[in-house]
Amino acid sequence: GKSRSLKDDLDYEQIKLDHFKVINDWYHFGILNLCLLENFKNDNCWIADSLGITMIEAGEALNRLIRLGLISEIDGRLVRTEKSLETPSDIPSSAIRSFHKQNIKRAEASLEEVEIDQRDITSIMMPVDKSKLLEAKKMIKNFRLELASFLKSGESKDQVYSLNIQLFPQSREQLK
Repeated sequence: GKSRSLKDDLDYEQIKLDHFKVINDWYHFGILNLCLLENFKNDNCWIADSLGITMIEAGEALNRLIRLGLISEIDGRLVRTEKSLETPSDIPSSAIRSFHKQNIKRAEASLEEVEIDQRDITSIMMPVDKSKLLEAKKMIKNFRLELASFLKSGESKDQVYSLNIQLFPQSREQLK
């Protein structure tokens, strides 16, 4: 009947909002990866301390990840499921931009807060042939995947890291 249709609509809107928040706020992916650490604790305070977020953010994010089936609780332990994050096609790109902005700000903060042997932030500036950008983006994607595979293959996973690579124009195109 009509009430079921309304519930379905509300459920869909909640899922859309959950997906938006997961993509919009970096710490959801932080929590997903914390679950894979050997010393992970199913404790909002431990999660909040580990990521430098509030206990409220940690609790709401955990509930959201559980609702989306990305984390499940098994015998009191939080376990990351094999389910991948599928976003409804109408998630605005503002969420993705927000995610990247947050990560860039965290990388910037790490310049002051993280010892140099625990981070690597470098840059190179060069003149480019713009016709090669599509191939360059493929090369960056392959590098990211290879590096992630290498770093995840270790004996023990004891910390969550983020890799940001930025390739962007420093100069403006001049009209000829």
